[in-house]
Amino acid sequence: YVVTKDKLSYIRTTNSKTEDVVLSEAQGYGMVIAVDAAKQGNASSADFEKLYQYYLAHRLKDTQLMSWKQTIKDGKSNHEDENNATDGDLYIAYALLKAAQQWPKQAKDYQAQAKAILEDILAHNYNEENGVLTVGNWANQDSEFYHLMRTSDTLPAQFQIFYEVTKDSKWLDIKEKMLQQLQTISSQTKTGLLPDFIWVDEQGTRVADPKTIESKYDGAYSYNACRLPYNLVQSKDATSQKLVKKMLN
Repeated sequence: YVVTKDKLSYIRTTNSKTEDVVLSEAQGYGMVIAVDAAKQGNASSADFEKLYQYYLAHRLKDTQLMSWKQTIKDGKSNHEDENNATDGDLYIAYALLKAAQQWPKQAKDYQAQAKAILEDILAHNYNEENGVLTVGNWANQDSEFYHLMRTSDTLPAQFQIFYEVTKDSKWLDIKEKMLQQLQTISSQTKTGLLPDFIWVDEQGTRVADPKTIESKYDGAYSYNACRLPYNLVQSKDATSQKLVKKMLN
């Protein structure tokens, strides 16, 4: 999955023989995994740095947010999407904070970049009305998707770390508000399984309809929501534990 070309590495997310597709979400996961691998002696700071440099080379203009998708043919990026995906940038920021602990010499730079990403997430991926993160910078106030929440963007343990690093209490508020929305939906069913997307607006918190934004499974426990047990179990707060235990049962 890891493709290295010169001083950059990216995470390949397709089986195509003619082109590579890179997603910011996968790049973020790759960067987190690289730090964890380094802790076990299976990766180096150079491995992480190459993944990091690829992110730096594919930021959106005038922001620290990564283009959510790049298509690479013949070794050249022939298309970059001009929008970000919130989860990708959350994980990249988290990876940089982990990397700062792993490699103290680069700690100052990695922490500064993580803070810059987090500032831009609050500037471009935050809904001022309901206090939750939007799915991307394109889902702004002028978009019909401004009040749509991707449930897997709820990263309570990471939000806590972001608060401790930035001292911005908005991260604690986001943590509380997003868990609150999940709790509302969880309480409505015996299984507590959560859907990929929910609406959070003046009509209340409710499950998204099929084909709202991505697929016929938008209102189901599917490709996005299946990450929630992993996201929630890392947090020791009561709501996260309640949600994840109900789901696992």
